[in-house]
Amino acid sequence: MTANTTLDAMVHAGKALYFASQMLPCTPDSLLLGYTSREMVGLEANEPRVWGHFLEKNLLYSTTPFLVQKYVGERPNVPEIDKTCPGRVGQWVGLQIVRKYVAEHPEVSLGRLMAEKNAQRILNESHYRPKRD
Repeated sequence: MTANTTLDAMVHAGKALYFASQMLPCTPDSLLLGYTSREMVGLEANEPRVWGHFLEKNLLYSTTPFLVQKYVGERPNVPEIDKTCPGRVGQWVGLQIVRKYVAEHPEVSLGRLMAEKNAQRILNESHYRPKRD
């Protein structure tokens, strides 16, 4: 699948991580994502700020490969959000969106989730909205 927008790439990566977490239920998110426990704590604490960055900068619907890569691809950190924000933060946000979608739709099987190609539908129907402090 070629991701057209940042949102497509985020949700696609989120589905892959969610699938891995279902196949390896004892594996912590830090291991799935390759983050340190400190990075995980920081992301969880700053989830509204991270999501806010994507919204405020209108990044979700960007089709610029450089921008998509910047947030979803491999890099040491994402200083555009914060110097301590780990790379691939878009993958982590994608996983949060997919988990929220699954929580809202327990009837959706893993196979049906993986077959769903519409990232916008997954976002809309997840009602993903991290609470701002």
